[in-house]
Amino acid sequence: MAEGFVVRNRTRGTLLSDHTRLAASFTGRLLGLLFQPPLTAGQGLWLERCHGVHTWFMGYSIDVIYLSAEGRVIAVWEEVPPYRFLPVYRDCTAVLELPTRRIASTMTRVGDLIWSEGRGTGDGQIE
Repeated sequence: MAEGFVVRNRTRGTLLSDHTRLAASFTGRLLGLLFQPPLTAGQGLWLERCHGVHTWFMGYSIDVIYLSAEGRVIAVWEEVPPYRFLPVYRDCTAVLELPTRRIASTMTRVGDLIWSEGRGTGDGQIE
Protein backbone atom coordinates (compact mmCIF):
# COMPACT_ATOMS: atom_id res chain seq x y z
CA MET A 1 0.00 0.00 0.00
CA ALA A 2 2.59 2.55 -1.08
CA GLU A 3 0.63 4.65 -3.58
CA GLY A 4 -2.56 6.58 -3.07
CA PHE A 5 -3.92 9.97 -2.12
CA VAL A 6 -3.81 12.32 0.85
CA VAL A 7 -6.65 12.78 3.38
CA ARG A 8 -6.68 15.74 5.77
CA ASN A 9 -8.87 16.96 8.58
CA ARG A 10 -9.36 20.56 7.43
CA THR A 11 -11.15 21.57 10.63
CA ARG A 12 -8.17 20.61 12.81
CA GLY A 13 -5.42 21.13 10.24
CA THR A 14 -4.15 17.57 10.67
CA LEU A 15 -3.06 14.82 8.29
CA LEU A 16 -5.11 11.63 8.54
CA SER A 17 -3.28 9.60 5.88
CA ASP A 18 -0.94 10.30 3.02
CA HIS A 19 -1.02 6.83 1.43
CA THR A 20 -4.76 6.25 1.13
CA ARG A 21 -6.09 3.59 -1.20
CA LEU A 22 -9.50 3.79 -2.83
CA ALA A 23 -12.01 0.93 -2.72
CA ALA A 24 -14.63 2.05 -5.24
CA SER A 25 -15.81 -1.21 -6.80
CA PHE A 26 -18.18 -3.70 -5.17
CA THR A 27 -15.35 -6.24 -4.81
CA GLY A 28 -12.94 -3.65 -3.43
CA ARG A 29 -15.45 -2.57 -0.79
CA LEU A 30 -16.43 -6.16 0.00
CA LEU A 31 -12.85 -7.24 0.63
CA GLY A 32 -11.69 -3.95 2.17
CA LEU A 33 -8.77 -4.75 4.46
CA LEU A 34 -9.47 -8.50 4.60
CA PHE A 35 -6.37 -10.58 4.00
CA GLN A 36 -4.22 -7.43 4.18
CA PRO A 37 -1.46 -6.73 6.70
CA PRO A 38 -2.25 -4.16 9.42
CA LEU A 39 -2.25 -0.53 8.32
CA THR A 40 0.87 1.37 9.27
CA ALA A 41 1.34 5.07 10.00
CA GLY A 42 0.20 7.18 7.06
CA GLN A 43 -1.90 4.46 5.43
CA GLY A 44 -5.67 4.36 5.02
CA LEU A 45 -8.48 2.83 3.01
CA TRP A 46 -11.28 5.03 1.59
CA LEU A 47 -14.46 3.05 0.83
CA GLU A 48 -16.71 4.86 -1.68
CA ARG A 49 -20.51 4.45 -1.60
CA CYS A 50 -20.31 2.75 1.79
CA HIS A 51 -22.74 2.99 4.73
CA GLY A 52 -21.14 0.57 7.19
CA VAL A 53 -18.22 -1.77 7.78
CA HIS A 54 -17.23 -4.86 9.75
CA THR A 55 -13.96 -6.29 11.03
CA TRP A 56 -14.80 -9.98 10.64
CA PHE A 57 -11.80 -12.16 9.78
CA MET A 58 -9.37 -9.30 10.41
CA GLY A 59 -6.46 -9.97 12.72
CA TYR A 60 -6.09 -6.41 13.99
CA SER A 61 -8.02 -3.36 15.22
CA ILE A 62 -8.70 -0.22 13.16
CA ASP A 63 -10.07 3.30 13.54
CA VAL A 64 -13.12 4.12 11.38
CA ILE A 65 -14.52 7.48 10.23
CA TYR A 66 -17.95 7.72 8.57
CA LEU A 67 -18.32 10.66 6.13
CA SER A 68 -21.20 12.54 4.52
CA ALA A 69 -21.26 13.55 0.84
CA GLU A 70 -19.88 16.96 1.90
CA GLY A 71 -16.98 15.34 3.73
CA ARG A 72 -18.35 15.98 7.23
CA VAL A 73 -17.60 13.40 9.91
CA ILE A 74 -20.84 11.63 10.84
CA ALA A 75 -19.36 9.14 13.31
CA VAL A 76 -15.99 7.96 14.63
CA TRP A 77 -15.16 4.53 15.98
CA GLU A 78 -11.79 4.12 17.66
CA GLU A 79 -9.77 0.92 18.05
CA VAL A 80 -12.47 -1.36 16.64
CA PRO A 81 -11.33 -4.92 17.39
CA PRO A 82 -11.66 -7.88 15.02
CA TYR A 83 -15.02 -9.61 14.60
CA ARG A 84 -17.25 -6.57 15.06
CA PHE A 85 -20.10 -5.15 13.00
CA LEU A 86 -20.36 -1.36 13.11
CA PRO A 87 -23.67 0.49 12.68
CA VAL A 88 -24.99 1.45 9.28
CA TYR A 89 -25.39 5.21 8.78
CA ARG A 90 -27.79 6.07 5.95
CA ASP A 91 -26.34 9.60 5.55
CA CYS A 92 -22.86 8.15 5.08
CA THR A 93 -21.39 8.09 1.57
CA ALA A 94 -17.81 7.05 2.36
CA VAL A 95 -15.86 5.39 5.15
CA LEU A 96 -12.21 5.96 5.98
CA GLU A 97 -10.37 3.12 7.72
CA LEU A 98 -7.14 4.06 9.53
CA PRO A 99 -4.56 2.53 11.85
CA THR A 100 -5.59 2.50 15.50
CA ARG A 101 -5.11 5.68 17.52
CA ARG A 102 -5.13 7.88 14.40
CA ILE A 103 -8.48 9.44 15.31
CA ALA A 104 -7.20 10.31 18.80
CA SER A 105 -3.84 11.62 17.60
CA THR A 106 -5.51 13.95 15.08
CA MET A 107 -8.33 14.94 17.49
CA THR A 108 -10.89 14.13 14.78
CA ARG A 109 -14.48 14.65 15.95
CA VAL A 110 -18.02 14.43 14.60
CA GLY A 111 -18.72 17.53 12.50
CA ASP A 112 -15.11 18.00 11.31
CA LEU A 113 -14.55 18.55 7.58
CA ILE A 114 -12.41 15.89 5.89
CA TRP A 115 -10.71 16.65 2.57
CA SER A 116 -9.02 14.33 0.09
CA GLU A 117 -6.34 15.43 -2.35
CA GLY A 118 -5.84 13.38 -5.51
CA ARG A 119 -8.74 10.94 -5.01
CA GLY A 120 -10.15 9.63 -8.25
CA THR A 121 -6.87 9.69 -10.17
CA GLY A 122 -6.62 5.90 -10.08
CA ASP A 123 -3.57 5.91 -7.80
CA GLY A 124 -3.87 3.17 -5.25
CA GLN A 125 -7.31 2.07 -6.45
CA ILE A 126 -8.51 -1.35 -5.38
CA GLU A 127 -10.50 -3.05 -8.09
